[in-house]
Amino acid sequence: MPIIKGNFDIERNIEVYQNRRQKYIDEGYCEYSCVRKGLSHDLLSATAGLPAFAAIPVYIYFTGEIPAFETKYFLLCLFLLFITTPIHELLHAVGWTVSSETDRKNIFIYLPSGLSDAYCHCGSPLRFFEYTIGSLLPLIIMSVIPSAISVLIHSTLLLYLSVFNAFGCGSDIINSVIAFIHRDEIILDYPTDCGFTSYKKV
Repeated sequence: MPIIKGNFDIERNIEVYQNRRQKYIDEGYCEYSCVRKGLSHDLLSATAGLPAFAAIPVYIYFTGEIPAFETKYFLLCLFLLFITTPIHELLHAVGWTVSSETDRKNIFIYLPSGLSDAYCHCGSPLRFFEYTIGSLLPLIIMSVIPSAISVLIHSTLLLYLSVFNAFGCGSDIINSVIAFIHRDEIILDYPTDCGFTSYKKV
């Protein structure tokens, strides 16, 4: 599972992606682009995290407590969200290894500008189930499970951290929804932007 910082390695992965893409096109597959970037992508990803606020009334219902939201919680959650970014990306990598065809050497963690810019890329072709497991594993481990634990131990900090992490998984949620639409196709994770291209035999 290589860690990438240099442009040379990124360019090599782009070349691998382009070669796989061209192979499918040459074999008669129809290509669908599901790559997203820009302001519209950011806004859509942000809205995907909104359902996480449902964790707050659930917390109130089961604990009988109204969780106080203080500045210290906000700042601490931002800090923890920042330093756990590599864990988020590592969970993508772990999820994508469920495919028997996925070599760990084909999963890359990019650190182009440090921790705040980290992201994960899978260079192997994936099916819908495999892609979705890798996409949603950070949401499950870093948001859904902590939210449930926060109720059990009455932890306001853990509750808000789970909500913050859900917003951090917004792109992953959107990608998984789009992947469901293309669930019968072969998925190639895009090496530099959020999203993927998919291929269906015609």
